[in-house]
Amino acid sequence: MRIAGSSCDSSANPLENVREFEISESEMAYLTIEEIRTLLAECENSRSKDLTTIVKICLATGSRWSEAEGLKGNQIRAGQIIYVKTKGKKTARCR
Repeated sequence: MRIAGSSCDSSANPLENVREFEISESEMAYLTIEEIRTLLAECENSRSKDLTTIVKICLATGSRWSEAEGLKGNQIRAGQIIYVKTKGKKTARCR
């Protein structure tokens, strides 16, 4: 179908000939030892009783905040943390 007074065809995809552009992945960032010490000191000063524990779990395992915060007692055993239903839909074990 043609739009009156236009050379455009309304059934054609206007982006048909535009190529996708590549998005480079961002570089991973890491905390320095001093930044970790500062972070943990601030956590200790917090009123949140579980904050320091969750932050330590994230630092030790590389887990996402939501994964560490959502841990249940049965996911921690024999020096291991078992993450279920991670973002990658896998079960992960961390020592």
